[in-house]
Order: sequence, then C-alpha cells, then structure tokens
Amino acid sequence: MHLLARDERLLYDRRSEEILGETLAAFAGFDSSRLDPTEWKFLARRDQITVHRAVSATREGVDSHKRRVIASGLLNARLTDVLGGLYVEDDNELLTTQAILNPSGCIAVDAAVLMVAERRQVRATPFRFAGVKWISWKRNVKIGSPPLTIGEGQEYDLLTYERMGMALAEQSDKEGSQEVAYHVILSLNKPEWPLNVARGPGLRRADMAFCYLFRKVCEDLVECFTLVDYDCRTSASSRRAADTEMADRVLMITRLPDCALAKRLSGCIRKAKGRQVLMSKTCLRCGSKRKVTDPLRCCCICKKSVCHKCYKLKVTFSMNSRTHEPETDTFCNKCLARIAILTAKKNAQHNTSASANSSSSGSSRDRDRESYSGGSSESNRNSFKFWKKSKDKRVPKLRRFRSS
Repeated sequence: MHLLARDERLLYDRRSEEILGETLAAFAGFDSSRLDPTEWKFLARRDQITVHRAVSATREGVDSHKRRVIASGLLNARLTDVLGGLYVEDDNELLTTQAILNPSGCIAVDAAVLMVAERRQVRATPFRFAGVKWISWKRNVKIGSPPLTIGEGQEYDLLTYERMGMALAEQSDKEGSQEVAYHVILSLNKPEWPLNVARGPGLRRADMAFCYLFRKVCEDLVECFTLVDYDCRTSASSRRAADTEMADRVLMITRLPDCALAKRLSGCIRKAKGRQVLMSKTCLRCGSKRKVTDPLRCCCICKKSVCHKCYKLKVTFSMNSRTHEPETDTFCNKCLARIAILTAKKNAQHNTSASANSSSSGSSRDRDRESYSGGSSESNRNSFKFWKKSKDKRVPKLRRFRSS
C-alpha cells in the first residue's frame, strides 16, 4: 500500500501552491511578442505551442543545477477536451494516455496510479485530483540505426505528486473573473516507490516540477501556459539532450485533443459491440467495387465494408501490449460525422446546464473552486525577466487572482 504521511502530503500541497502562485504571476505578465532573446532561448515549437529555456541558471534561493523552461500558445480544442485528456485515476488509463501523448521515439514502458487522495465529482468538481502517479519510459532504438546517442535505449521513470483543479482569476481588462484550470506535477522523493517493482541499475529517475495552466479563450480555443523547473547535473552535451527531452515532454500537451477524441471513439466502439458485420464486394458507402490494390475494410462502428476513400484510421484509447503503441481502428466518414454532431449537441446541452447552474447556485460552486492569490505577489513578479528593454520602460499590467 502506497500512502503519504499527513505531514508529507501537507508539504507537497504547500509546494504545489508555491509553484502554482509563481506560474500565475508569470502568466499574468507574459507577452510572447516581447520575450527577451537574451534571457530566454528558443527550444522547440509544435503547432501553436512554443517552448523557451531561461538562459541564466542562477536564481535567488534556487539550486544552480535547476533549469527553468516556459511554454505558451494555443490549442485548437475545447477546454473540456483538454481536461478530459489529462484526467486519469486508473493504471491502464494512465499507461494508455502516456502511449498516446508520448513524444515520437519514446515508448511508454509502465505506469501506475499509486495513491488517490482526492478525486473528481462529475458535476461539482470535474477536474479535481490529488495523488501519486508513476510512469516509466525509454527512447526507442531502431535496428540498424547509428550508434546510440545520449539517452537512447535508456529507461527513465518519474514518481510524482499531482494536483489538478480550477483557479478563479480576475481579468484586468474586463469586469468579473474567469476560471483557469491548473495541473501541478512535482517529483516525489521516494526511491523505494513503487513497491514490488524492480528498478534496474540503468534506470534514471527524473527530477522536475511542472505547472500547466489552461484558459478558455472561446468555445474551441484554449490558451496554455507552462512553467517547468528540472534538475540537470550532467555535461554540456547531456544538457542539450536534456533540453530536447524536456521540450518534447512539455509539448505532449499538443496531443491532448487527440487523447480526448480517442476516449470518445473507444466509447462508441464499446456501444457498437455485438452489431452484425455487413461485408460486401462493394463499398457500402459509395458503391465502388473492391480492388486488389484497395481491399475493403470494416468500419468498427456501423460494421459495414468501406473503401479507402470512405474510411479513416483513428487512434483509439487502447494500447498494443507487445509494441506499447496506441491502437488504431477503421472508422467510416459517415460514422465520424455522426460522432462529431452528437458531441457538438452534448457540449451545447452541457453549456446550457452549466450556465443555468452557475446562475442559480453560484455561491456553492465558488466554494468548490481552488483559488490562489500567490500569483500577484511582488516577489513573484520581480523574479521573471521576460521583457525586452524599452525606452519608456512600461510594465504590463498584471492580472489579479482572487481567493474564493
């Protein structure tokens, strides 16, 4: 049984609050167009998310071996999809999620949810979680590839204390406030965990602290901001490899919409289980005849034979036990369109009910929010050097965060 003592959990809760407050402060004053290139080095970009690393490793009260990374940008997805892709409290779900989100070239080896201290309530707190998770991964080595570079073929693991929830942020340009979802991940100093799992001599445990913020911009657009501190006690060449590895792990969030879609598709597959298969010599969608170079496939939802023009291969929320890669299945275009329409209707109904609940019982909902005011402290503001020097020395107005 994996249990954290009360004092230990309080310690990690306080650390979670500290990094959340620091991230809120950074997010409040962040403007990517004014990022100072002498202070922040570009590392990577995927889709609309960009990752930078602090050039200076020296910060007051922080180990010189700690490196800081920030990521910012937009995800073309609904906030509920992003949060739904993140939330897991089951071993198999965690491993499958890692298989989908992992950077290309990385293999999810094992994963486990070792402790759940707080879990969500679907209506009241759909994104609340506190607990301990463990994941293990390694860089894939292809047969016949050149000699191994740093990190290839080596297995890593990460033991973390995680908190998820919602913070209530006041908007500087508008009256009222807006919710910001957060996901804090802290390395846990428990070398003996997980129990009953052999850790080989080559296994390296990562030491890092993440804080993700997700803010709804509009119905299908989410603003993301990430602050990461990680330990890098290696040579210069290894540090470059560590930077690349860290950027890849931060950019895993770009695959969260894919993970949410995979969960929805797998749910539809389960509902269609037992439906009669309808195979034919022609495509049952467009009527084209079967060809040697174009064999027909069976849609996993409607169970009808379809040609390559009428189907798409989509990732599902399941993992191949041999390759540890996410499974794919065949979906005809008509079934995909139906799923999209049903999802849109469900989301519209959810928005209607949510607005009704917020207007009728806003005070009770506010009590369920977790909010922190550490983001607006003067010490946190002064710890960041984001901006290019300008003659007028204007300082961007900070958003203020209200504690409920």
